[in-house]
Amino acid sequence: MRNRMLPLCLMVLVGCGGAATLGGSSPEMVYAVPGGGALIYDRSDSMSIAIDAPGMGSITVVVGQLMTLGMTFASSGGGTRVRTSIERLAASLTNPLSGPVTLTEADVHGDLVVQLDSRGRAEVIETPTVADVGGLVFNVTTLAHELLPKLPPPGTMIGGTWVDTTSYVGADAPGSIEMTWIGTSRLVGDTLVDGRPLSLVRTDAEVTIEVTGTISGMEATQSMAGPETGFYLWDRSRRALVTHEVQRDLTGASTVSALPTALALTAKLRRSMRLIGG
Repeated sequence: MRNRMLPLCLMVLVGCGGAATLGGSSPEMVYAVPGGGALIYDRSDSMSIAIDAPGMGSITVVVGQLMTLGMTFASSGGGTRVRTSIERLAASLTNPLSGPVTLTEADVHGDLVVQLDSRGRAEVIETPTVADVGGLVFNVTTLAHELLPKLPPPGTMIGGTWVDTTSYVGADAPGSIEMTWIGTSRLVGDTLVDGRPLSLVRTDAEVTIEVTGTISGMEATQSMAGPETGFYLWDRSRRALVTHEVQRDLTGASTVSALPTALALTAKLRRSMRLIGG
């Protein structure tokens, strides 16, 4: 029972210099074909999951992903089409009750293609296929909808705030995921990083996630919710994301058909993405 119960608790959770404010006007922040063409990013996701299992105490599970993403951009249908290739992937899930689960770029076939409007609202066009255990370690649906941050509405001034909502539903073996993100963002201003002016945006959000699925013949539903904080730096002159950092603290519970009581869950997610080439 110990080894069967833990995977049921994981579906939702892995689904995975100084600055100075500047004045003056600058171009709008928009997604478009960036100056210089293709971009290369390093992205890391780590999640520490504590599971309160009756009779077993607290179990800690760690999920991690290190990726190198190659992005190409093309004008399309009044927006920008972004093709992302998984050039490098080192993903793993470790827990104290069974051996680790790992994935590499060899387990991912095809590219992720999304259509963006000028602010970054995305329509998923194509997704890669991933090995059957991929949903536990590398969730394509999550990557597709949380790849790039939303930019400010046109005309937003320094100090201005706005609210965005992102919702998506998807199926990544061994279950399905439904997620809602409601965030309030603020354009802090322009800042110097290594002598280059970049625009700084900070975001506070509330996240809710629900996953349902069947593993080993047992039906499970998991619900998680909690706050997110984050920021990103944007290069207006290149029309390119430079850095994006996110932290999430979630709590919730899992109900499993074979268990008499729900299992309490807490999770801490840390995500970063930074431009390294292009």
